[in-house]
Amino acid sequence: MIIRKNLISKLGESMFVDRFRALLHERFEQAKDVPRDELDAAIAHQLSKAEYYGLTSEQSAATFVMSAWLLGPDFDTEFPALNERLTNQRLSEHEKAKWLEVFTVGLLDALEQPKDERPI
Repeated sequence: MIIRKNLISKLGESMFVDRFRALLHERFEQAKDVPRDELDAAIAHQLSKAEYYGLTSEQSAATFVMSAWLLGPDFDTEFPALNERLTNQRLSEHEKAKWLEVFTVGLLDALEQPKDERPI
C-alpha cells in the first residue's frame, strides 16, 4: 500500500486541528459557541499561514494559531513590526515563534492594565 505524502500531511493537519479545537474549548468558553466546521476551518487557515511564515513545527504553529485566536485572524498583517519579524528570512523558526509569543503576551498584559497606566 502506497500512502502519498500529501495524504500524510492532511492526516497530520487534521490531528492538529482536532487537538487545537479541544484546547480552545478547554481554555476559552466562547470557543464552544463557534460551530465546529467554522472553528476547524479557521484553525486550518491559520495553520497554513503559519506554514507560509516558516512556522512548521507543531509548537511554533500552535503559537501562531493561538496568537490568531487571541489577537484576531489578521494579526499577522495588522501589526507591522510583527509582520516584519515573521517575514524575516534570517530568523529561525524558533526565533520567530518566541518573538511572537513575547509580543502576544506583552500586548495582552499591556491591555489588561488600567488605561491611564498603559505604556502604549
